[in-house]
Amino acid sequence: MTSEIIHRLQESETNAETLANYWERVMPKAAKPDTAQFLLWARLHRTNVAVMFDAIDQTARKFAATGGKMDLDYVTRYASKAANTLQMQRRRPAETKAA
Repeated sequence: MTSEIIHRLQESETNAETLANYWERVMPKAAKPDTAQFLLWARLHRTNVAVMFDAIDQTARKFAATGGKMDLDYVTRYASKAANTLQMQRRRPAETKAA
């Protein structure tokens, strides 16, 4: 492996751990996805990991609004959808400027 690939893997692992810790801080009573899910999110949103933090915040608000009635599947899917939506919204202004 090249040093760049190794660096990216290490960065993804660090970001995944940070995301998991953040999840536990903002939603201590919510079911927590496994490490592989956080690693997937860190890799998918590598260029803008802030998107995932914002998605976790949105998920925490939804979790609170439902009175904590979100199971593991629900919180995971909700966070994924929120991250994908935020990523698309944040790309659009940049694409508009480039056109």
